[in-house]
Amino acid sequence: MTVFAIVLFGCTSTPTPSGNFSNLSNYTTSKIITITDCEKLYNHSIAKDECILNSSVHALDALGCGKVFNLGIKDECFSRIANSTGTISLCDNVTRERARLLCLASLPEGKTALYNCLKLPIGERDGCYHNLALEKANGEYCLRIVNKTGIDECLSKAGMSQMNITLCSRVVGKRLRDDCTYYFAISTNDTESCGKINSEAVRDDCRLRLAVAKMDESICAEISGRNLMNSCFESIAQIKGVPGLCERISQNTSMRDGCYYYFMEQKRDIGYCTLIAVNSTRDECTAYMAQKNNNITVCFGLTTSLAIDECIHDYGSSHKNATYCLNIENLRLKDSCLALAAAGSGSIK
Repeated sequence: MTVFAIVLFGCTSTPTPSGNFSNLSNYTTSKIITITDCEKLYNHSIAKDECILNSSVHALDALGCGKVFNLGIKDECFSRIANSTGTISLCDNVTRERARLLCLASLPEGKTALYNCLKLPIGERDGCYHNLALEKANGEYCLRIVNKTGIDECLSKAGMSQMNITLCSRVVGKRLRDDCTYYFAISTNDTESCGKINSEAVRDDCRLRLAVAKMDESICAEISGRNLMNSCFESIAQIKGVPGLCERISQNTSMRDGCYYYFMEQKRDIGYCTLIAVNSTRDECTAYMAQKNNNITVCFGLTTSLAIDECIHDYGSSHKNATYCLNIENLRLKDSCLALAAAGSGSIK
Protein backbone atom coordinates (compact mmCIF):
# COMPACT_ATOMS: atom_id res chain seq x y z
CA MET A 1 0.00 0.00 0.00
CA THR A 2 1.41 3.39 -1.02
CA VAL A 3 1.83 6.41 1.18
CA PHE A 4 -1.14 8.09 -0.48
CA ALA A 5 -3.43 5.16 0.04
CA ILE A 6 -2.71 5.46 3.73
CA VAL A 7 -3.67 9.10 3.70
CA LEU A 8 -6.94 8.37 1.99
CA PHE A 9 -8.00 5.66 4.42
CA GLY A 10 -6.80 7.42 7.52
CA CYS A 11 -4.26 4.77 8.63
CA THR A 12 -1.41 5.93 10.86
CA SER A 13 0.91 2.94 10.95
CA THR A 14 3.17 4.55 8.29
CA PRO A 15 4.32 8.23 8.39
CA THR A 16 2.18 10.22 5.98
CA PRO A 17 2.75 13.54 4.23
CA SER A 18 1.45 16.49 6.24
CA GLY A 19 0.04 19.70 4.77
CA ASN A 20 3.52 21.17 4.36
CA PHE A 21 6.12 19.09 2.53
CA SER A 22 8.97 21.54 3.05
CA ASN A 23 11.62 18.86 3.30
CA LEU A 24 11.01 15.96 0.95
CA SER A 25 14.21 14.23 1.96
CA ASN A 26 12.71 13.38 5.38
CA TYR A 27 9.87 11.29 3.95
CA THR A 28 9.97 7.61 4.79
CA THR A 29 8.52 6.76 1.38
CA SER A 30 11.07 5.17 -0.94
CA LYS A 31 10.26 7.49 -3.83
CA ILE A 32 10.07 11.23 -4.39
CA ILE A 33 6.51 12.51 -4.23
CA THR A 34 5.59 13.79 -7.68
CA ILE A 35 2.80 16.03 -8.90
CA THR A 36 1.16 12.94 -10.39
CA ASP A 37 1.14 11.38 -6.91
CA CYS A 38 -0.40 14.55 -5.46
CA GLU A 39 -3.21 14.49 -8.02
CA LYS A 40 -4.46 11.24 -6.46
CA LEU A 41 -5.60 13.18 -3.39
CA TYR A 42 -9.13 14.57 -3.00
CA ASN A 43 -10.00 17.28 -5.54
CA HIS A 44 -9.83 20.87 -4.32
CA SER A 45 -8.42 19.83 -0.95
CA ILE A 46 -5.81 21.96 0.83
CA ALA A 47 -3.68 18.87 1.34
CA LYS A 48 -3.68 18.24 -2.43
CA ASP A 49 -2.84 21.86 -3.23
CA GLU A 50 0.00 21.96 -0.71
CA CYS A 51 1.28 18.64 -2.01
CA ILE A 52 1.39 20.04 -5.57
CA LEU A 53 2.95 23.25 -4.25
CA ASN A 54 5.86 21.48 -2.60
CA SER A 55 6.37 18.99 -5.40
CA SER A 56 6.38 21.80 -7.99
CA VAL A 57 8.83 23.92 -6.01
CA HIS A 58 11.07 20.92 -5.44
CA ALA A 59 11.11 20.15 -9.18
CA LEU A 60 11.09 23.85 -10.17
CA ASP A 61 8.12 22.96 -12.37
CA ALA A 62 5.92 26.01 -12.86
CA LEU A 63 3.43 24.00 -14.91
CA GLY A 64 2.50 22.16 -11.72
CA CYS A 65 1.50 25.46 -10.07
CA GLY A 66 -1.26 25.79 -12.65
CA LYS A 67 -2.87 22.63 -11.21
CA VAL A 68 -3.33 24.21 -7.77
CA PHE A 69 -6.95 25.15 -7.01
CA ASN A 70 -6.50 27.51 -4.06
CA LEU A 71 -5.45 30.96 -5.36
CA GLY A 72 -3.30 31.77 -2.34
CA ILE A 73 -1.34 28.54 -2.62
CA LYS A 74 -1.11 28.94 -6.40
CA ASP A 75 0.35 32.44 -5.98
CA GLU A 76 2.85 31.11 -3.47
CA CYS A 77 3.83 28.34 -5.88
CA PHE A 78 4.61 30.70 -8.75
CA SER A 79 6.36 33.19 -6.43
CA ARG A 80 8.67 30.60 -4.91
CA ILE A 81 9.72 29.18 -8.27
CA ALA A 82 10.19 32.72 -9.66
CA ASN A 83 12.43 33.51 -6.71
CA SER A 84 14.43 30.28 -7.06
CA THR A 85 14.96 30.59 -10.82
CA GLY A 86 14.96 34.37 -11.22
CA THR A 87 12.26 34.01 -13.90
CA ILE A 88 10.46 37.33 -13.89
CA SER A 89 7.60 36.19 -16.16
CA LEU A 90 6.39 33.73 -13.52
CA CYS A 91 5.33 36.65 -11.34
CA ASP A 92 2.78 37.50 -14.03
CA ASN A 93 0.90 34.34 -13.09
CA VAL A 94 0.39 35.59 -9.54
CA THR A 95 -3.25 36.68 -9.40
CA ARG A 96 -3.31 39.02 -6.39
CA GLU A 97 -1.65 42.38 -7.00
CA ARG A 98 0.07 42.64 -3.63
CA ALA A 99 1.39 39.10 -3.93
CA ARG A 100 2.57 39.85 -7.47
CA LEU A 101 4.47 42.92 -6.26
CA LEU A 102 6.06 40.89 -3.51
CA CYS A 103 7.02 38.26 -6.06
CA LEU A 104 8.79 40.88 -8.16
CA ALA A 105 10.40 42.48 -5.14
CA SER A 106 11.89 39.13 -4.15
CA LEU A 107 13.73 38.67 -7.43
CA PRO A 108 17.50 39.07 -7.65
CA GLU A 109 18.88 42.62 -7.78
CA GLY A 110 18.55 44.18 -11.21
CA LYS A 111 15.11 42.73 -11.92
CA THR A 112 13.35 44.65 -9.19
CA ALA A 113 13.23 47.66 -11.52
CA LEU A 114 9.98 46.20 -12.80
CA TYR A 115 8.64 46.43 -9.27
CA ASN A 116 9.27 50.18 -9.40
CA CYS A 117 7.25 50.44 -12.63
CA LEU A 118 4.32 48.60 -11.07
CA LYS A 119 4.25 51.03 -8.16
CA LEU A 120 3.63 53.91 -10.57
CA PRO A 121 0.14 55.14 -11.53
CA ILE A 122 -1.30 53.04 -14.36
CA GLY A 123 -0.97 55.91 -16.85
CA GLU A 124 2.80 56.15 -16.26
CA ARG A 125 3.64 52.47 -16.41
CA ASP A 126 3.87 52.13 -20.20
CA GLY A 127 6.66 54.69 -20.42
CA CYS A 128 8.46 52.99 -17.57
CA TYR A 129 8.24 49.60 -19.30
CA HIS A 130 9.48 51.14 -22.55
CA ASN A 131 12.53 52.68 -20.88
CA LEU A 132 13.18 49.52 -18.91
CA ALA A 133 13.18 47.40 -22.09
CA LEU A 134 15.86 49.59 -23.64
CA GLU A 135 17.83 50.02 -20.43
CA LYS A 136 17.91 46.32 -19.61
CA ALA A 137 18.18 45.24 -23.28
CA ASN A 138 15.17 43.00 -22.73
CA GLY A 139 12.26 43.26 -25.14
CA GLU A 140 10.03 41.18 -22.87
CA TYR A 141 9.30 44.33 -20.86
CA CYS A 142 7.64 45.79 -23.98
CA LEU A 143 4.91 43.16 -23.73
CA ARG A 144 3.74 44.68 -20.44
CA ILE A 145 2.74 47.89 -22.22
CA VAL A 146 -1.02 48.31 -22.52
CA ASN A 147 -1.13 50.52 -25.62
CA LYS A 148 -0.73 48.33 -28.73
CA THR A 149 1.11 51.00 -30.73
CA GLY A 150 3.33 51.52 -27.73
CA ILE A 151 4.18 47.80 -27.71
CA ASP A 152 5.18 47.96 -31.39
CA GLU A 153 7.31 51.07 -30.90
CA CYS A 154 9.02 49.50 -27.91
CA LEU A 155 9.68 46.17 -29.65
CA SER A 156 10.94 47.93 -32.77
CA LYS A 157 13.40 50.11 -30.85
CA ALA A 158 14.47 47.19 -28.68
CA GLY A 159 14.98 45.02 -31.76
CA MET A 160 17.17 47.67 -33.37
CA SER A 161 19.19 48.47 -30.26
CA GLN A 162 19.75 44.79 -29.46
CA MET A 163 20.15 43.66 -33.09
CA ASN A 164 17.44 41.10 -32.39
CA ILE A 165 15.46 40.07 -35.46
CA THR A 166 13.14 37.98 -33.30
CA LEU A 167 11.90 41.13 -31.55
CA CYS A 168 11.39 42.77 -34.94
CA SER A 169 9.20 39.86 -36.03
CA ARG A 170 6.95 40.34 -33.00
CA VAL A 171 5.99 43.86 -34.08
CA VAL A 172 2.41 43.85 -35.40
CA GLY A 173 2.44 47.11 -37.37
CA LYS A 174 3.97 46.59 -40.82
CA ARG A 175 5.79 49.93 -41.04
CA LEU A 176 7.53 49.60 -37.68
CA ARG A 177 8.29 45.93 -38.31
CA ASP A 178 9.83 46.84 -41.67
CA ASP A 179 11.89 49.64 -40.08
CA CYS A 180 13.23 47.25 -37.46
CA THR A 181 13.97 44.46 -39.95
CA TYR A 182 15.61 46.87 -42.42
CA TYR A 183 17.88 48.25 -39.71
CA PHE A 184 18.86 44.76 -38.62
CA ALA A 185 19.54 43.58 -42.19
CA ILE A 186 21.70 46.58 -43.10
CA SER A 187 23.58 46.57 -39.81
CA THR A 188 24.38 42.87 -39.97
CA ASN A 189 24.73 42.52 -43.77
CA ASP A 190 22.00 39.89 -43.64
CA THR A 191 20.47 39.62 -47.10
CA GLU A 192 17.99 36.97 -46.00
CA SER A 193 16.39 39.40 -43.57
CA CYS A 194 15.68 41.81 -46.45
CA GLY A 195 13.26 39.20 -47.76
CA LYS A 196 11.23 39.45 -44.55
CA ILE A 197 10.36 43.10 -45.21
CA ASN A 198 6.72 43.62 -46.22
CA SER A 199 7.08 46.82 -48.29
CA GLU A 200 8.43 46.10 -51.78
CA ALA A 201 10.14 49.50 -51.97
CA VAL A 202 11.90 49.07 -48.62
CA ARG A 203 12.74 45.44 -49.42
CA ASP A 204 14.28 46.43 -52.77
CA ASP A 205 16.27 49.26 -51.20
CA CYS A 206 17.57 46.83 -48.59
CA ARG A 207 18.76 44.41 -51.26
CA LEU A 208 20.28 47.21 -53.35
CA ARG A 209 22.33 48.51 -50.43
CA LEU A 210 23.58 45.07 -49.46
CA ALA A 211 24.34 44.11 -53.06
CA VAL A 212 26.54 47.18 -53.44
CA ALA A 213 28.09 46.76 -49.99
CA LYS A 214 28.98 43.13 -50.73
CA MET A 215 29.65 43.77 -54.44
CA ASP A 216 27.43 40.78 -55.13
CA GLU A 217 25.43 41.08 -58.36
CA SER A 218 23.43 37.94 -57.54
CA ILE A 219 21.51 39.97 -54.97
CA CYS A 220 20.52 42.47 -57.69
CA ALA A 221 18.52 39.72 -59.41
CA GLU A 222 16.29 39.46 -56.30
CA ILE A 223 15.16 43.09 -56.60
CA SER A 224 11.55 43.40 -57.80
CA GLY A 225 11.63 46.90 -59.25
CA ARG A 226 13.16 46.85 -62.74
CA ASN A 227 14.78 50.29 -62.58
CA LEU A 228 16.32 49.66 -59.17
CA MET A 229 17.56 46.24 -60.28
CA ASN A 230 19.21 47.86 -63.33
CA SER A 231 20.79 50.54 -61.14
CA CYS A 232 22.13 47.75 -58.97
CA PHE A 233 23.81 45.98 -61.90
CA GLU A 234 25.20 49.27 -63.22
CA SER A 235 26.63 50.27 -59.83
CA ILE A 236 28.34 46.93 -59.24
CA ALA A 237 29.65 46.83 -62.82
CA GLN A 238 31.36 50.18 -62.25
CA ILE A 239 32.60 49.37 -58.73
CA LYS A 240 34.03 45.98 -59.72
CA GLY A 241 35.16 47.20 -63.14
CA VAL A 242 33.34 44.40 -64.94
CA PRO A 243 31.83 45.64 -68.27
CA GLY A 244 30.09 42.31 -68.79
CA LEU A 245 27.60 43.21 -66.06
CA CYS A 246 26.24 45.96 -68.31
CA GLU A 247 24.56 43.17 -70.26
CA ARG A 248 22.43 42.35 -67.19
CA ILE A 249 20.67 45.70 -67.49
CA SER A 250 17.33 44.88 -69.11
CA GLN A 251 14.47 46.84 -70.67
CA ASN A 252 16.39 50.09 -70.28
CA THR A 253 18.55 50.71 -73.34
CA SER A 254 19.57 54.17 -72.19
CA MET A 255 20.95 52.89 -68.88
CA ARG A 256 22.75 49.98 -70.54
CA ASP A 257 24.27 52.32 -73.12
CA GLY A 258 25.34 54.63 -70.33
CA CYS A 259 27.07 51.71 -68.64
CA TYR A 260 29.11 50.97 -71.78
CA TYR A 261 29.85 54.68 -72.25
CA TYR A 262 31.29 54.75 -68.73
CA PHE A 263 33.73 51.94 -69.54
CA MET A 264 34.68 53.62 -72.82
CA GLU A 265 35.72 56.71 -70.84
CA GLN A 266 37.50 54.71 -68.17
CA LYS A 267 39.40 52.37 -70.47
CA ARG A 268 39.71 54.66 -73.54
CA ASP A 269 38.54 51.73 -75.65
CA ILE A 270 36.41 52.54 -78.69
CA GLY A 271 35.23 48.93 -78.75
CA TYR A 272 32.67 49.75 -76.06
CA CYS A 273 31.07 52.29 -78.40
CA THR A 274 30.11 49.46 -80.75
CA LEU A 275 28.08 47.84 -77.94
CA ILE A 276 25.86 50.90 -77.58
CA ALA A 277 22.40 50.38 -79.08
CA VAL A 278 21.16 53.93 -79.66
CA ASN A 279 22.74 55.47 -82.80
CA SER A 280 23.06 58.98 -81.44
CA THR A 281 24.76 57.78 -78.25
CA ARG A 282 27.03 55.44 -80.21
CA ASP A 283 28.00 58.30 -82.55
CA GLU A 284 28.73 60.56 -79.59
CA CYS A 285 30.88 57.82 -78.06
CA THR A 286 32.81 57.27 -81.30
CA ALA A 287 33.35 61.00 -81.84
CA TYR A 288 34.70 61.32 -78.31
CA MET A 289 37.19 58.53 -78.95
CA ALA A 290 38.23 60.13 -82.27
CA GLN A 291 39.49 63.07 -80.24
CA LYS A 292 41.09 61.02 -77.47
CA ASN A 293 42.84 58.60 -79.85
CA ASN A 294 43.75 61.25 -82.45
CA ASN A 295 42.04 59.20 -85.13
CA ILE A 296 39.79 61.19 -87.46
CA THR A 297 39.06 58.19 -89.66
CA VAL A 298 36.53 56.82 -87.16
CA CYS A 299 34.40 59.95 -87.79
CA PHE A 300 33.54 58.66 -91.24
CA GLY A 301 31.91 55.56 -89.78
CA LEU A 302 29.17 57.44 -87.96
CA THR A 303 25.52 56.85 -88.81
CA THR A 304 24.44 60.27 -90.15
CA SER A 305 26.08 62.96 -92.26
CA LEU A 306 25.45 65.51 -89.53
CA ALA A 307 27.19 63.32 -86.96
CA ILE A 308 30.14 62.90 -89.33
CA ASP A 309 30.36 66.66 -89.92
CA GLU A 310 30.20 67.42 -86.19
CA CYS A 311 32.92 64.85 -85.48
CA ILE A 312 35.22 66.34 -88.17
CA HIS A 313 34.42 69.86 -86.95
CA ASP A 314 35.47 69.07 -83.42
CA TYR A 315 38.58 67.21 -84.58
CA GLY A 316 39.69 69.84 -87.10
CA SER A 317 39.10 72.82 -84.82
CA SER A 318 40.78 71.18 -81.82
CA HIS A 319 43.83 70.18 -83.89
CA LYS A 320 43.96 73.64 -85.57
CA ASN A 321 44.10 71.99 -89.00
CA ALA A 322 41.84 73.48 -91.68
CA THR A 323 42.51 70.59 -94.06
CA TYR A 324 40.21 68.39 -92.02
CA CYS A 325 37.51 71.08 -92.17
CA LEU A 326 37.33 70.80 -95.94
CA ASN A 327 35.71 67.36 -95.57
CA ILE A 328 32.65 68.87 -93.89
CA GLU A 329 29.50 69.05 -96.02
CA ASN A 330 27.42 71.30 -93.79
CA LEU A 331 28.43 74.86 -94.74
CA ARG A 332 27.77 76.36 -91.34
CA LEU A 333 29.91 73.74 -89.60
CA LYS A 334 32.60 73.99 -92.28
CA ASP A 335 32.90 77.77 -91.87
CA SER A 336 32.99 77.42 -88.11
CA CYS A 337 35.71 74.77 -88.32
CA LEU A 338 37.83 76.86 -90.71
CA ALA A 339 37.50 79.94 -88.53
CA LEU A 340 38.48 78.09 -85.37
CA ALA A 341 41.40 76.37 -87.10
CA ALA A 342 42.65 79.67 -88.52
CA ALA A 343 42.33 81.38 -85.14
CA GLY A 344 44.44 78.70 -83.55
CA SER A 345 47.14 78.44 -86.20
CA GLY A 346 47.28 81.97 -87.46
CA SER A 347 46.36 80.97 -91.04
CA ILE A 348 44.19 78.56 -92.97
CA LYS A 349 46.11 75.51 -94.09
